[in-house]
Amino acid sequence: MKLLLEEAGEQGLLDSVRGISSLTVKDVDAKVWAAEDWREVLKWEGHLEMLLAHQPDGYCEGILAKFSNARRSGYSATGSSEHARSFIALEERRVTVLGELERFRDQGQGMCSVANVIFILGNPREAARWFQLARDVGKAHGLFAVEGRACQGLGTVAMQDGRTEKGLALLRNALEAAKLNEMDDLEFQLGALVALIDALFIAQKFDELELDELVP
Repeated sequence: MKLLLEEAGEQGLLDSVRGISSLTVKDVDAKVWAAEDWREVLKWEGHLEMLLAHQPDGYCEGILAKFSNARRSGYSATGSSEHARSFIALEERRVTVLGELERFRDQGQGMCSVANVIFILGNPREAARWFQLARDVGKAHGLFAVEGRACQGLGTVAMQDGRTEKGLALLRNALEAAKLNEMDDLEFQLGALVALIDALFIAQKFDELELDELVP
């Protein structure tokens, strides 16, 4: 009986694989875009290269973002390093495509997202490299939101490394850039301000906080 069940299970798996392999690119594409839960999206990740083949950059960016976001959601939900590493690999490919599309704000933000996950995984040096890449993109294209977020990340890395003065200078740069962000989004300013206040508190230099730094 056990053998029969195992054979039945294997046959069911084979039937499932045959069913998937018989789908066209159009079928898989439709199923990926229709999937809302990250688990449903990742069921089709094995078909990613097929979906990317011979497609325009705009489509490739979108499908990479779909799988990248699914991996990020999986990492948030489970804390799995596998999800984190897969997210990094997908997002690295996506930021390259974004550069080719000249979507530099999204490229810089993507670089910062990669840096944040790498930092959480315990590799501050590599995280700093990605934050610097994002900062360079922001400076080159006048994107204060990107530059501010990148400086905040660089400042956080510096503070962790014990380079307090360098870290505080970067966090102040982050706040100034955030005040000028092109999207006029107060959340950028609040995030940068909170990061600076935390750093000053940890460094026992809270008295160095200037009044104009609190004013949007």
